[in-house]
Amino acid sequence: MNKKIINYRAFINACHHYFAKSPRLVRIFVLIRNQCYPIISYYLANSSDFFKNGESLMIDFLAKECVIVVDVGANKGMWTEYFLNKNSFIQIFLFEPSINAFSVLKTKFNTTNNVTLINKGLADKKSQNIFFEEPECGETSSLVPGVSNNHSKQIHVELTTVDLIMEEYGLTKIDYLKIDVEGYDLFVLKGAEENLKSKKIKFVQFEYNSSWTMAGSTLIQAFMLFGKYGYKTFLLRWDGLYEFNYALYGEYYSYSNFFALPEESVAIIKPLIKGTI
Repeated sequence: MNKKIINYRAFINACHHYFAKSPRLVRIFVLIRNQCYPIISYYLANSSDFFKNGESLMIDFLAKECVIVVDVGANKGMWTEYFLNKNSFIQIFLFEPSINAFSVLKTKFNTTNNVTLINKGLADKKSQNIFFEEPECGETSSLVPGVSNNHSKQIHVELTTVDLIMEEYGLTKIDYLKIDVEGYDLFVLKGAEENLKSKKIKFVQFEYNSSWTMAGSTLIQAFMLFGKYGYKTFLLRWDGLYEFNYALYGEYYSYSNFFALPEESVAIIKPLIKGTI
């Protein structure tokens, strides 16, 4: 290793030890660190707006490639509505455990024959669990304790898995699996492992945010799961897809969307790949 690099690292390490001796300096560095996280977050994903964060871009580009679509955490169905506008011939399955949101979905899609509504949550195994439901179809309703606002109420909901619903509904494939479940996303992915392993799920979009901390989940676990089954994972931004430098950013626990697909299918989305971030 270059001697200059060794000396530089030794100097930096000595500075770290020196600064660590001062409680006041440590507190200042903590405050600086806390301000750095939002800056990193806004750089990686500058908006949660569907039309500004790349979600609509992916649908615009891939809708015609899809026949079977699964929307996990459908809420009031905006994502599904947009997808149907781009391809009205898809068969789409909506999963929503919230009583209020499910009622909205039934009203909205009651005459849409190619939409199947399922009042359940998805997880890594079939079970029952407590769901924290916010009033007025709050978008941070969650299976993860502590994520939802103080006005949420606890309801008991049924949970199943992607693998089980594919078997139950006779699905031989899923073309687009979208997951937005406020911190429970990794559990949903674990419940799809059999079909990820056999590459029967083509495109996967999942949300990553601060609620992953309370769920005990990490981004690297998701990356490793996809890597295990030969999938390539990208960060989704407003202008396209980026290879994500995890070694640089690590677990930043702020709102972002990620997109994964089998490595052999990457050519399909090549026009959307903008480089490495």
